[in-house]
Amino acid sequence: MLVSIIITSYNYGAYLGEAIESALNQTYTDVEVIVVDDGSTDNSVEIIKGYRDRVISILKTNTGECSCFNTGFDRCHGELVIFLDADDVLRNNAVELHVARMKNPGVVKCSGYMEVIDAHGKPTGGFIPSKLGAAGDYCDVTLKYGLGSYRQSYTSGNIWSRTFLEKVMPLPENNLSGADGYLASIDTLFGKIESVHEPVVSYRIHGKNKGPENFRFNAEYMRNRLRNRNHRIRYAETWIAKLGYQCDTKEFRKLRDWRIALMSYTLGLMGEPEGPPASLVELVASPFQRPDYRIIRSAAVSVFLVLLGTLPRKMAIQIAQYMLENRKHKGPFH
Repeated sequence: MLVSIIITSYNYGAYLGEAIESALNQTYTDVEVIVVDDGSTDNSVEIIKGYRDRVISILKTNTGECSCFNTGFDRCHGELVIFLDADDVLRNNAVELHVARMKNPGVVKCSGYMEVIDAHGKPTGGFIPSKLGAAGDYCDVTLKYGLGSYRQSYTSGNIWSRTFLEKVMPLPENNLSGADGYLASIDTLFGKIESVHEPVVSYRIHGKNKGPENFRFNAEYMRNRLRNRNHRIRYAETWIAKLGYQCDTKEFRKLRDWRIALMSYTLGLMGEPEGPPASLVELVASPFQRPDYRIIRSAAVSVFLVLLGTLPRKMAIQIAQYMLENRKHKGPFH
């Protein structure tokens, strides 16, 4: 099975070479490496050109991550596809581990753990996600509980089947959601999900990250996070209708991530809500809304959220900031 590793990059010259090397040095050798540069203004183009015919290089104008995914997929030939962020590093056996599981019939995606590293490549001791979901068919669970029913990695920790991607590509290029957000919103609707219960990639946290690991406690950032979530929900609902499935819209949209619920509640306290803010009841219930919630952990978070609801507004906002900014990634490897 040919595997395409599509590296997408924008001004990540400081890390790009390491990402390319990790893709080229896989123990699984039936691999093509495609590098899509999104109009970088740093030294990224020089780095890419240095690999000559070892990679397929695509240099384009800056139009966003979804455009890079679409462009790279148009050029690739693999039966399986990894979209590797240019600041991440694949483990040398990542493709081998993924392929072994993707041979199972009906599988559309395999997700593995990501070891968190700092800007210099040093492990922080964290892993994403904290607990990876078990392999299985999550279609019915997704229809009942909405997005996030399967605990998965971010972009670089996944591999997708070409048959799935051909059905859903190209992705919308409106930049209202990250490209992997679109795919992760709907892939459980198309088939089985597999899991690799060991690290397959190093996920780098640095000053330019846009994801939740670089959380910024300000109204604009939190509103954007909520808009992104709502957009992905609408995108998933569109595909649910296309596929002829039924779901309870109210249940599908319910706040099941306590951090998202806390953002919504806090924006209400700040007087800058994004739509109707979460009520205190919704906030306190949110840790118990996931199908795989852990009772002790969820109860502890819920107690803190109850206490937060009794505090004066200014103090409640300060406590919310502490809870949102102190994100831990201990994972199962300690």
